[in-house]
Amino acid sequence: MTSRVAPSPRVVAVAVGLVAVAVLAVVLVILRTSGLPEGVAFRVAGDDVSTETVDDRVGVLEALYGIEEPAGSKARDAYRRETAKAVAVSMVIDRRAASRSITVSDRDVDAEEKKFIDQQYAQDGREGFVRALGERGASEKQVREELRQQMVVSRLFDELTKDVTVTDADVAAAFTERRADLAVPERRRVRNIVVQTAKEAQHVLAVVGREKFADAAASLSLDGATKDKGGDLGLVAEAELDEEFGRAAFAARRGQPFGPVKTTHGWNVGVVDVIEPPENPTLAEVKTELRAALRAERAVAIWRSWLEKQVAGADVEYADSYRPDDPEALPDAPQLSTSGSAADSLRPEGDDRE
Repeated sequence: MTSRVAPSPRVVAVAVGLVAVAVLAVVLVILRTSGLPEGVAFRVAGDDVSTETVDDRVGVLEALYGIEEPAGSKARDAYRRETAKAVAVSMVIDRRAASRSITVSDRDVDAEEKKFIDQQYAQDGREGFVRALGERGASEKQVREELRQQMVVSRLFDELTKDVTVTDADVAAAFTERRADLAVPERRRVRNIVVQTAKEAQHVLAVVGREKFADAAASLSLDGATKDKGGDLGLVAEAELDEEFGRAAFAARRGQPFGPVKTTHGWNVGVVDVIEPPENPTLAEVKTELRAALRAERAVAIWRSWLEKQVAGADVEYADSYRPDDPEALPDAPQLSTSGSAADSLRPEGDDRE
C-alpha cells in the first residue's frame, strides 16, 4: 500500500486561498459582463433609467428641437449613446440644483408656458399651441418638462455666476485687443442679374445701359429669390459674397454696372446702389455692449468648468450598449444651454420673432 502524506495546514490554506481568488475572479467577470439589469440604459447614484426613457428622449429632441436621429447603424448608435449621456447630465444638474435649494414649481412652469403661448400664438392662443404639438408629435407634458429643465439651468447658472464682474480696465483692454473685430467693414447695396451664358451676360450689360437695372432683373434674371426684388442682394460686406463676384462688386463705382462674373450659379451682371464706408467705433460707443459680452464669456467659462467637474465626479454607470465614447465630456444638448427656450421650435412657421 502506498503511503500518503497529509498536506500541511499552510498548504491547505494556500490552496483554499487560490480557489477563493479564482471564484472571486469569475464573479467579477460575471458582474462586468452582465452590467445593469435588462432594459436599463444607465444608473445615476443608484437610480435606474430605462432604455425606453432614452428612446422617448430621442423623439422629444426631434419634436422640440428638430434634431433628427441620423441614418446608418453606427451613427444611430453613437447618437443614442450621446442622448443617454444628455439625460444623465440633466439628472446630475437637477440634483446639484436641489442641493442648492434651486427648484422650479408647477406655478413657475405654468407662467412660463403661458408667456410662451401669449408671445408665439397671439392669434390662435392655446388652440394653436396644442395643434402645433400634434403636428410635431410632442406632448404638453414633454414641453413643460423641457421648460422646467431650462428654468433650472438658468437659475443655477445665475447662482453660480452672480459674482462675475467686469471692470472699466477690463473693457478698455478688450477694446484694444478686439478693435479689428469690432470694426464694421465697408458694406454695399448690390443688385444682381444671373444668366446662363457669357453671351447672355454681355446682352444684359447692353440692356442695363438703356433701362432700369431693377426692370432688367425682373425680366432677365434666373435668380428666383431676387428677380422679383429687382435683383436686390441687400446691404452686404464683401466677405458675404462669392469671392469673384465680391471682388468685382467692391471694385465697382456706384451706379456703374459691372461684370460679367462667372460663379457657380451662372454668369452675373451687377450694380452698386449704395456704399457705406467702414466704421471704427469708439470705446464709448461699444462700452456697454463689450462689458456685457465680457461678462457673458466669463460666466459661461465658470459654468462649463463647474459642469465638467460635476459630470466627471457623478456616479453614473452606463449599460454597454448606451455607454458614450467619452462619458465625462459635456454633451451637446439643447436643454443644457444657458439661454433660449426649449419650446422655441414650436413657434409657428415663418415666425422670426426675437
